[in-house]
Amino acid sequence: MKTPYEYQKKYRKSHPEVRRRNRKKNYEQSLEGARNSKELWTQHEDAAVLAHEITDRELAKKIGRSVQAIQIRRARLKKGSE
Repeated sequence: MKTPYEYQKKYRKSHPEVRRRNRKKNYEQSLEGARNSKELWTQHEDAAVLAHEITDRELAKKIGRSVQAIQIRRARLKKGSE
């Protein structure tokens, strides 16, 4: 009997268009409301990023940054505060 992992592995190999479509969807969602990356971060945005009270996707829509930008900013802020 095959394990669920083996089915998943087979599905991923046989359906590259599914992976491509999901990757594209996630990328588009992360860019919704994103703005110029050269804009400086405000203290309010930094506080919201560090508080982590809502999901990164919700925060991205709220402050107009990409999800990846939020994750990178959080890592840099934590690294600088240690």
